Amino acid sequence: MPPARQMLDCFGLRPPLIAESEDGTRSRVALVKKGVADAFAAAVTHLGDEQARELFTSVARRLKRGKGKSLASDRDAQLLAALEAAQRIGETIPALARRLHVERKLELGNSPQAIDTQIRKLLKERSARKRTAELAAQRWHQMFPTSPTIVSRALDKK
Repeated sequence: MPPARQMLDCFGLRPPLIAESEDGTRSRVALVKKGVADAFAAAVTHLGDEQARELFTSVARRLKRGKGKSLASDRDAQLLAALEAAQRIGETIPALARRLHVERKLELGNSPQAIDTQIRKLLKERSARKRTAELAAQRWHQMFPTSPTIVSRALDKK
């Protein structure tokens, strides 16, 4: 039986060998780079620079796994508002997540656990922002301590 013929790809190359030498790898990579550069130059000739770049960018993107989520665009704001309302009545985060999942189906998350996780992530981000602001205020007051000025003394006397 004759050996199976390997198909050549668009660069005129066979699939790389497992035990390819370093020189073989370097020459193969150089041929591919030249082929891609030539393809881009041809795309620029036919489409113009901007469209050619858009085309190569879209082709270079990784393919997504499955259908995208159709979550609410303002999901984080909705979750924080719901959390604040729930905290006023003493509702826990897991109970809130279950309730939101039942009320709004997949708008705020795929499951109660996903909603719970997102709420906790938002709380963590909020506390980190608050802590950063507090540290910045402390540094500001250390750099520029508030001492009475002529204007503040005059205002205090009135």
